[in-house]
Amino acid sequence: MEAKDCSGRIVRIGDRIRIVGFSKQFMDSLLPGDHDQISEMIGNVFEVEEIDEAGQAWVTMWWNSEDGEMDGHGIGLAPSEMELLSPAGRKTRTQWLTNSKSPINQCITMSEWRSSQ
Repeated sequence: MEAKDCSGRIVRIGDRIRIVGFSKQFMDSLLPGDHDQISEMIGNVFEVEEIDEAGQAWVTMWWNSEDGEMDGHGIGLAPSEMELLSPAGRKTRTQWLTNSKSPINQCITMSEWRSSQ
């Protein structure tokens, strides 16, 4: 089974995604003590650890608890809950432009061009 993000792009194990939100139904199902921690995951970037048979991409976040122990939550994400940022093993556009010897690296900003005229 494959997972997809909120834009329909394929998500694979190792890809980096951002959590864009969770459904009200999911948030309402949480224990009161878990609600704050799970909410902290929204907006953060994670590496996909697993894709399950239902097409959910699984990620985990860890916290240091008050007693010095580690506390973690693994969550299977629906497409509407994640945005693909950088596919594993494939360069992002920014990485390609920065690392290439393309003439585009020699480009200047519009304000730099205007000040040179």
